Amino acid sequence: MSTARPSADPVLIVTTANERFARGAAVMIESLTTHNRVTRIAVLDMGISAASRARIAGLGRARGAEVTFLRAETN
Repeated sequence: MSTARPSADPVLIVTTANERFARGAAVMIESLTTHNRVTRIAVLDMGISAASRARIAGLGRARGAEVTFLRAETN
């Protein structure tokens, strides 16, 4: 049985996602903010729809984290 507790130290998370991984990114954010004191999340946007960005950003806000999207070229 695990006795791990959420970290007290703030964490910056950097990840990348496209529309196919937008749901997975949201699940990752949910898990990370449950088990750590995540205050900032940077998402390298490789083609996430406006609706998915809004859902991910809203989830971050609801969990007390700031989410920033950085657009990337997808050539």
